[in-house]
Amino acid sequence: MGGGHREFELTLQVAQKARQALQRLGYRVVLTRTDHRPLADDTAPDPITRLRREQEARLRRAGAVRAYVSIHFNSFSDPRLSGTETYYNPTNRGPESRRLAQAVQSAVVARLRATGHPVRDRGVKEDLTAGKPYGHFFSLRGGMPAVLLEALFLSNPTEAALAGQEPIQWAIAQGIAEGVHRFLASPPDR
Repeated sequence: MGGGHREFELTLQVAQKARQALQRLGYRVVLTRTDHRPLADDTAPDPITRLRREQEARLRRAGAVRAYVSIHFNSFSDPRLSGTETYYNPTNRGPESRRLAQAVQSAVVARLRATGHPVRDRGVKEDLTAGKPYGHFFSLRGGMPAVLLEALFLSNPTEAALAGQEPIQWAIAQGIAEGVHRFLASPPDR
């Protein structure tokens, strides 16, 4: 939560907009969720197991896709932190995932800046640098090129207020679509 917003609501709004933008580019899009209900049994005794099960269920729902983007909003105890960052798992289609992460990161940052928000580009990072107790982000383990976008910080009052605005959500969604399109349209590095 941040600025009166709940992350799961904002991410679904952005995902639905990204789907529209990608469909306009001619892509078939699979959303791993279309409402706020979890896909997996959420009765596990600890939160990490619940999170792992949910992410595994989402990967199964996605199926065989050419690119997987997990959309999030960041949070940290210091409300001054801000910006956009994108994670990838170097052990899961590493070079392709890194290329997808770079494409999504640069496009989202450019789109946010075009709205007038001077977003801080926090860069592309390997997921092990995040310091999560479970190591790799579970959503980056699906066997396809995959990234996890942290669009803005909900713990930052300015960014939390922006995250709820339609133009900002569209900027993030269009950045995701542009990044995915750039990734899919360009040949892999050899």
